[in-house]
Amino acid sequence: MPCGSIGLFDSGVGGLTVLREVLRQAPESDTIYLADDAHCPYGPRPVPEIRAISAEMSQSIDELLGPTSGATVWVTATPFVPPRHIKRAGRSSLIGQVQAELLSRGFPPAEVEVLAWDASTLPLRNFVRRRQKGPHPPMDLGVPLRLRFQTPVHGPICLGYGSHFGLGRIRPETGSDARLLSLLPR
Repeated sequence: MPCGSIGLFDSGVGGLTVLREVLRQAPESDTIYLADDAHCPYGPRPVPEIRAISAEMSQSIDELLGPTSGATVWVTATPFVPPRHIKRAGRSSLIGQVQAELLSRGFPPAEVEVLAWDASTLPLRNFVRRRQKGPHPPMDLGVPLRLRFQTPVHGPICLGYGSHFGLGRIRPETGSDARLLSLLPR
């Protein structure tokens, strides 16, 4: 069965069973599964409330994945925390570590710009950059970045120490110099 993208929005009851069947019947499809345990159950909620919840989730997904046709300019939504001590040059420099993180996640090289601390980046300083339990990062340092790719790429982009816990999340930049292509499917 030919398929494009399939999105599953699970309110917390039975969604994994449906996901398993979708993957069995359409293994070639791009599948996005979103579990929304925070609003479970949906049954007693009025339809306008469910629509508002789904619109909010859709906006979050769009920010995470970026435009359907990709984006060339991405900026940190949460600080990038280097996974190794920073050296002056080479693979362990800040830019070298960002490039290595991109490569290890299947992204092309990008021009890396370290952003200045200003009104738009200052809130990133307040992010907790260390785990309460487990290994700490080599340096307690969070860095705001802008990545410029030669060709549009798709998200999600999460790089560096703690990226699987929400640090180093990179989102498409919105603005006149961002070259965002389109948020609407073609």
